[in-house]
Amino acid sequence: MDPRISQSADSLLASRDAALEKTRPLVERHQDERYIAIALTTLTEVQMQELIRYRLNLRNIERLAGYPNVELPRAPAFV
Repeated sequence: MDPRISQSADSLLASRDAALEKTRPLVERHQDERYIAIALTTLTEVQMQELIRYRLNLRNIERLAGYPNVELPRAPAFV
């Protein structure tokens, strides 16, 4: 692989990993709140679904056509 492409991929994956790490506490908090049956969770079910879709899109970034010359998916507004 061309070193420039490899460097671009490394940079993109580092940004992806940072985005996943940034949202991890939101997922954990929601799961904790659901586990102990808190009626009003920090995130609504719709927000949680949006967050999970975003995280899945981040994880699948290597499958996108044009990888590594692609943009990260846009984070939900509440992140």
